[in-house]
Amino acid sequence: MKKLLARPLLPFEQGEGAPGLARLKESVLLLIAVALLEVLAFTVGGIAAIVACYLWIALSIFCFVYLCREYLIAVAEDARRGGFWGLLPLAAAVPLCFFQLGSYGMLNTESLSELQYALEELQKPDLGYTGVFWVSYPGRSLLINLIPTFFLGPTPVAYRIGFSFPILFGALFFFAGSRRYHSKHRFSSAVSGLMATAMFAYPTFCTISRSFEMAVSSLSFGLWAIGAVMLFAARPTSVGGVVAAWAVALLAASFTSGMALVALLVMLLALWAVRAWARGERSLCTLLVAVLINCVVIILALKFVTTNTIKPRLITFSEMIFNFQQALDMTFSISKTIFTPKEFVIPTIIAMVFALTLRAGPLPVLLVAWCLPVIWASINMRGKISPELPLALYRALIIIPALVLMMGRLVLWLTSRTKPRAIVARTVLILLAVGVGYSVRETYKTQPLFTPGRPAMGREVVAEKVISLVQQSGLTPYATGWLMDRLNNPRVESFLPCAQYFLPNWQRLQAKDAMPTAAQPRQPGIIVASVGDPIATQEFPGFTKEVRTEPLTLNLDFKLDVLFVILRPT
Repeated sequence: MKKLLARPLLPFEQGEGAPGLARLKESVLLLIAVALLEVLAFTVGGIAAIVACYLWIALSIFCFVYLCREYLIAVAEDARRGGFWGLLPLAAAVPLCFFQLGSYGMLNTESLSELQYALEELQKPDLGYTGVFWVSYPGRSLLINLIPTFFLGPTPVAYRIGFSFPILFGALFFFAGSRRYHSKHRFSSAVSGLMATAMFAYPTFCTISRSFEMAVSSLSFGLWAIGAVMLFAARPTSVGGVVAAWAVALLAASFTSGMALVALLVMLLALWAVRAWARGERSLCTLLVAVLINCVVIILALKFVTTNTIKPRLITFSEMIFNFQQALDMTFSISKTIFTPKEFVIPTIIAMVFALTLRAGPLPVLLVAWCLPVIWASINMRGKISPELPLALYRALIIIPALVLMMGRLVLWLTSRTKPRAIVARTVLILLAVGVGYSVRETYKTQPLFTPGRPAMGREVVAEKVISLVQQSGLTPYATGWLMDRLNNPRVESFLPCAQYFLPNWQRLQAKDAMPTAAQPRQPGIIVASVGDPIATQEFPGFTKEVRTEPLTLNLDFKLDVLFVILRPT
């Protein structure tokens, strides 16, 4: 068995051998304690949930700083050698994550409801640590998406950055992990930088990222987990094991499709633990077992309190086969740029065939075997909304790191088989960087990154006006009040879903609901109605009333005079 598990060598085994693992006992105890607290948080609640939450927050800050430090070390080491490959994914991510964020146009009401839920959960003693959003999604990962709101307030910029900054750091952590893992190769930094940058050329990835919604969290937090596990595998340390366990558990709390990547990472860690035991690396095996216990316990705790939404569709097996064929065609198609950029299709197919030869080790083969069922599940499972192709491919976003890793392994293998002169190697790598950059640029042309996107329309215009009226009334976004929609115009959807998150503590009422004017203490209110609505002449004892009529441009060919009744307690 030892002989069977001897190859291929992990990066740290190619040098000094098994690590000493300082602070092993403390790390193992921490991992077990976190797992036990997780169980108590869900079963007992109360003080256990509060302690678990604040320990998780402290651990999250530590692990995030650790991963950032690893990226900065990698960039600094490259800079000393005259290389700046680690800046490529940063340059690619900034436009996608931070350009054109301030408009009320193209609001995603699902993502607004996700942040609204997180803000409401913050009022609980455990900050919603054990909460479940829409009965299917653990709410704790949304606390990370709320971080910009803590600094900028509930604004369009904070709302969008909340979902985009994990993507940016995911690319950086993926680069740092890959570079460290492949550090024995002289082109590890260049190839890792190209892999991390190439992900931004995938159209589906960019489209879903710009929806600023939880659906992208499986990929963004998946990149955090992949980077952490690769750093741990490259140079095992007690701290690295804690960070890897935290990152995998965070991924388990993200969008449902991320569980496929969780399963893959847990399996790899389990195989590594068996390998470490067979090689006589007892300390490392102990740490890996603690990491696995932590991950498995947290994953099970999260899944026991959620409702599984990934269920088979009620269709025949032959239809499933047909759907899978269509999905493969859209995933690896040159004529249809849907999932994979056309420039990457042939290199991806070559890399997958190369992986099956085992020349780059068993990991690429495992990735090929893993990608196919993920694509199958993405189209043949119902989920909450049961999307059809090509939209359903957003569930398969998690295979993108696997695809670029296979291509990167192919490049590393080719360059290790030949010894080109330095100037030739650099020229080839620069040409590859230009090609990747061109592909990213072509994909970005389809997104509102460098020019403004669609302006606010319809209900978004009404919501923006209501939010501005609240501010003009001298109230903060976190004030308490109520909104009522009496507009009753068939051409305008209710603005109430667009007002959530921006006015998190305001009740949202439909015309059929009773106005809370008699409630104590009295709260300010805004009623949105059509011109001529009798509400404009109604008296409200205990309130001062201001009536405004605002002409709003709701579309290029649609303008509407809207009545706003603003009530303030006397």
